[in-house]
Order: sequence, then structure tokens, then C-alpha cells
Amino acid sequence: MFTDHYFETEKDISIHYYDEGEGQPVVFIPGWIFSCDVFKKQIEFFSKGYRVIAIDPRGHGKSTQTPVGLDHITHAKDIIALCQKLGLDNVIFCGWSYGAFETWAVIREWGIEHVKGLFNIDQPPQGFPEFPEDWVEGDAKHTAQIIQDVRTKEGLARVIPMMVRNYMLEKKLTEEDYQFIEGTATMPYYLAVAEYAIGQSGDFREEVRLADNCSTCHSEFMVAKRWNGAAESYMKTLAPNMKIHTLGCHMMFWDYAEEFNEIFAEFLQQC
Repeated sequence: MFTDHYFETEKDISIHYYDEGEGQPVVFIPGWIFSCDVFKKQIEFFSKGYRVIAIDPRGHGKSTQTPVGLDHITHAKDIIALCQKLGLDNVIFCGWSYGAFETWAVIREWGIEHVKGLFNIDQPPQGFPEFPEDWVEGDAKHTAQIIQDVRTKEGLARVIPMMVRNYMLEKKLTEEDYQFIEGTATMPYYLAVAEYAIGQSGDFREEVRLADNCSTCHSEFMVAKRWNGAAESYMKTLAPNMKIHTLGCHMMFWDYAEEFNEIFAEFLQQC
């Protein structure tokens, strides 16, 4: 489908990535347990006019499956190291779900001056609420239930198709498409539960504000319709200058690929 590339970020840990097309670099980062193959439709479309790089964070996809560094800061450092290896600067980042945490962590670790654009998808910038009105994925009970559900091989195997078919996609897909998407969730259960739990401790509100007020980094955000306005209201309070888009469910870039790509193309032209 795409050409596989590998980069050794540290001894015995290799990061897999795709590098397609030429021009302004655009980096896609997937969410929890998924590989960068979920961005298949975006890589195919945008590599015609941009240099599209899609990364498997450590533990994901074809990258080394390791219990070391399954946190957003380490993932961000891997991404920064890859960008530096490839000689990239003024990079446009697109992070989906937990991948959004990684883009904000890139700002924290590398600096906003290296980021030309930021488009994040359906991820609250903090894991747990500070105030009752804060937008988060779920309360402590919800988080604990997910951890219990995926702590075994059998549990994760049950959760993946349920999550993909009932939560992430709004449109009915072919069985082939469902199996392709589910097949990109290759992280073993013992890494999946660790990454999920660690990820819920993230708080990147300061980086959201920084990007929102930066004249050299154009920032936009997309949320799923299921939030019924709560996400939009929260994000507009946190980042009043940021354009907020609402589309589909959590993986709207797959079943609403044409609409998503049109919105993302307009975003790229603003960067």
C-alpha cells in the first residue's frame, strides 16, 4: 500500500512510518492502540500535494512493541527525533484521539516555533476534569471500567470490534472495511491497558492555549457530534480563536473521508 520506513529512536526501539509525496510536511499520528494505517484515505489524498508522514508511535502498528515509554511525552520525543532526522521544520501536525496528546506534547518538548499548523481530532486536552464543566472522555468510573475491560487478551479482543462498530463510526461500512480498521489495532493487551491508563493522566491545556495565541501556528479542532455541544463550548472557552468543526463519530475521517478531507484541505491552505 505505502512504503515502510523505520527509524531507531533508541537502542532496540524502531519507529515505523510512511513518507509519501513531496512538499510541505504534514504528520499524522493515530490514537490509542491503532496504527497509522487508519489514515489510509488521508495519505492517499494529501500525498498528491504534500509530503505526508504517518507515524506508528512506539508500541503501535509496526513499531517496536515495548513497555518502555508508553506515554505521550516519550512518543512526542520520538516524533521530534524523526522530524529532526528527516530535516523537517515548520511541520503541520494532525493527531487523532490520543494522537492529539502527542501533538501538544511536541509543542511542550520542541517548541511552538517548529509547528506551522495543528489540527487535532476529538480528544479532550485533559484526562480528568478540574471543574465539573470540563469536557473529558468520561469520569473516573468510566476510565476504571475501560481498564478492567482491556486488561486481558480476550477482553481487548471483545472491545475492539465493539468500539469500532458502535462508537467510532456513524455510517454502516462493508465487512471488509470493518476488518481493515479492526486489523490496525494490533497493540497487545498488556501494552494497551498501560498506555490507556498513563494517557488519562495527561493535561495539555496550556499547549492548547499557546497554539491558539500563536501567530505563526494555525490551529483548528474537530469533534464528534455525540458531544452535543459540550466539546465545542469547552474548547471555545479554552481556545477562543480556534475554529471548531463537528462531524460524524470518533473516526469521522474514515466514514466521512470526503467531507473530512475537504475541511482539512482548507485548513492546510490557512497554514
